[in-house]
Amino acid sequence: MMLIIVSNSTTCRLYRYHHNEHPPLVRLQEINHPENKLKISELVSDKSGHYDASPNNQGSYSPPHDPKEVAIDNFTQEIAHILHQAHTHNGYKKCVLIAPPRIAGLLAQHFNKPDQAFVTQTIKKDIVHLPDHELLDFIEAHLKN
Repeated sequence: MMLIIVSNSTTCRLYRYHHNEHPPLVRLQEINHPENKLKISELVSDKSGHYDASPNNQGSYSPPHDPKEVAIDNFTQEIAHILHQAHTHNGYKKCVLIAPPRIAGLLAQHFNKPDQAFVTQTIKKDIVHLPDHELLDFIEAHLKN
């Protein structure tokens, strides 16, 4: 039995895959973070703060991190936590991660060593939009034996 994680920056779907079962692919969970699609101006509640830089100039404070990037990073941390729970409590033997390169990289940063070993294959593609029957075809065509 294998865990399949299909994700991009706004949606993550978790599946159980076992080629000898019917159906072989079962969706377990879907997590949506549509706010990750929002513009920065929609994520931040108001304008930057201001401060007096000198008697004649005014400066403005810029946050050190892009709010959109922080939201996406928080989403990948949530996915990494779910993967850890599945690895330690649900009896999966291995995991396949399917995500665009940027999201796959962010996720890998949040995996501990055992979870990194649990992810036996990473496919760097954005296929969250595929319906489940097409996803099954994709998985069976790309799985390493």
